[in-house]
Amino acid sequence: MHKISFKRFVIFLGAIVCIVPSLACTRIDSTYLQRNEVVFGGGIQMQVAAMGRYADLAIDKIFDVAYELNAHIRLDKDENGKDSMLSVFNDGEEDEMYEIDEHIYNMMSAVLDYYEILKGNFDPRIAQLAKLWNVDSEGIAKYGGALNPNSPATLPSLGDVEDTIFESGLNYPLVQDGDSLIKLIRQDDKYYMSKSIPNLKLDLGGIAKGYLADIGGEISKEFELQSASFNISGDLYVYGNHSSGDKWTVGITDPRPRITLLRNTQVAATSISDTGLTTSGDYERYYKFIYESQEEVNWLTDSILVQHIINPKTGIPAGLMQDENDSSKWANQPLAVSSATVVHPSSMIAEMISTACVSAGLEEGVNIAKAVVAKDDGVSVFILEDDSRNIVDYSRYATVGDWKFYNSDKYDEYKRYKLYS
Repeated sequence: MHKISFKRFVIFLGAIVCIVPSLACTRIDSTYLQRNEVVFGGGIQMQVAAMGRYADLAIDKIFDVAYELNAHIRLDKDENGKDSMLSVFNDGEEDEMYEIDEHIYNMMSAVLDYYEILKGNFDPRIAQLAKLWNVDSEGIAKYGGALNPNSPATLPSLGDVEDTIFESGLNYPLVQDGDSLIKLIRQDDKYYMSKSIPNLKLDLGGIAKGYLADIGGEISKEFELQSASFNISGDLYVYGNHSSGDKWTVGITDPRPRITLLRNTQVAATSISDTGLTTSGDYERYYKFIYESQEEVNWLTDSILVQHIINPKTGIPAGLMQDENDSSKWANQPLAVSSATVVHPSSMIAEMISTACVSAGLEEGVNIAKAVVAKDDGVSVFILEDDSRNIVDYSRYATVGDWKFYNSDKYDEYKRYKLYS
């Protein structure tokens, strides 16, 4: 951990860019500290910046929580060969109660609460599908990136996908008419979880980042910080305003082109305080695939994009479909959501919503966003849909809730999209 000077600085993290105006320390008892460390598998970093007399204690505490959380939800064994609480549950029998911690209890409570309003488009049971499609952490590390010439030897068949859906228990809705396949119990300050089908396995990596960012906000309040930001690989929570009184300004990364060096930095910007913000998209974690039968192809323009967000209801990565000319092959949809940004009082819930919007597509994503806006206060959504194969001559954007563009004359790349309504 180290002090940094009170000058303008920029935090780049995952799918978002957080631009922080100048900070002026006017009180002797105020210190501004920053700390960045890997906290989850796959090299996921947490970047924390905090200002206040007890900033060092607050930062120490959030990193302690991060390491404890990772130990309890990791899907591989730790350095001592021990399974996590979540792994024990995943390998367990149906109708048995397994002890979990408060963090798993809180995350799964949110998943069950929002499952139906998100129309099943966020589901923590997709770990086996991610492995099948090679879009898990291992697959993305090996094949990911616009300029990476490596790709899997084959893509799964529709039959492979259907078998994995069955093996994962995804053929049953996680929640239907209020009844859930998972039961959560809190008793005598202990927490328990059970499942009603044996093949149900959970991966909470998709919301653990936002959950940890939310805890950062709680810790900021506990230690009476003046200002703080918590960025975990694209999941952001900001506490308070800057000492100048300005809100935090957040720039949304332009999803096109996917080659980072050729991409405009920001497609739009907004300003927030005391809330969470997440962006999900198809332009950071993906790989490209070319069928061997194709001849004289351009690797950058003719390959198929396979991204990491999977539609839990179909088992297919968002933006992918069966080839209309050959049902044994896959092709990219002409139009697909490339980026979804959500502002919500909870970064964890924002992550679920943004993922669901990418999974569902623009039209259903807008309907999902409207349902959440009607349910919760302080929610706004910004969705971009791109022409992924240059077949359609326009792309679209949509906003839901009280979304506000910050300095739209400067951050105006979104204007190249047509407004969807």
